[in-house]
Amino acid sequence: MTDLPPASTSVPARLGARFRHDGDVLGGAIEYVPTMSAHGAVPMASIVFLVDAVAGVTIDDDPEVWAFTSDLTVHLTGPVRTSLDAACTVLRNGRRSAVCEIVLTADGEVRGIGNAAFAKVARRPDDPPKPPFDVAATITRLRVPPIDEPVRAACGFESGPTPGTVSAELRSDLLNPAGALQGAIVGALAEAAAEDLADVEKWGGAARHSVVATEIRYLAQNRAGPITATATAAGPASSGLCRVELRDAEGRLTTVVLTRLEPA
Repeated sequence: MTDLPPASTSVPARLGARFRHDGDVLGGAIEYVPTMSAHGAVPMASIVFLVDAVAGVTIDDDPEVWAFTSDLTVHLTGPVRTSLDAACTVLRNGRRSAVCEIVLTADGEVRGIGNAAFAKVARRPDDPPKPPFDVAATITRLRVPPIDEPVRAACGFESGPTPGTVSAELRSDLLNPAGALQGAIVGALAEAAAEDLADVEKWGGAARHSVVATEIRYLAQNRAGPITATATAAGPASSGLCRVELRDAEGRLTTVVLTRLEPA
């Protein structure tokens, strides 16, 4: 798919995702790596990458067309502290757009549902070359060890100056083949900002929180760094709802995210 990281050294490729063929359908799983999260649960960024990749690899089959994620949602039953399996169903795969649903299970029990929508855009002459599409090679290429530190540390996120504000530089190991911030890292940045806000303000009396639902609207590619995420409460603290905006160095709104958090 368009948004898959180009090298095994990239952070998104090392978020614990694994992929396989389920007959004619692509499947995958996310490995629970305790050291990857500072909040004791599978990071939402890892699940976002899994959902995005399983869906994207399934529908991205044209070498002259970029398939950019436009909307991605994940809703979990609660913080996940075990490995998750992902099964994909294509709801639509047209000339200009595609939509997939991903069911997330653990030990045969549904633990969440993800949906990913894609906008298909013809590759411009001055765009970077699109990597050759080969599902088997892609699955093999992403069999790399997961990171052994919290996602935000691996990404080099910087918190501040106010609670709920987190920024990221556009390092090469955080980008997709089109040269923009990779979709899961966009999700990770929003996740970090939301968790910082809830932790500092001690929502529900808890000192640590995990994102258990995220709705990401990708409005524009994040190409002008640093990218700054700013989180604000979207209701009373008891609701756990948080709205996050991502803006680039030019002040342009690139992404809007609605998250729901629970005490970790």
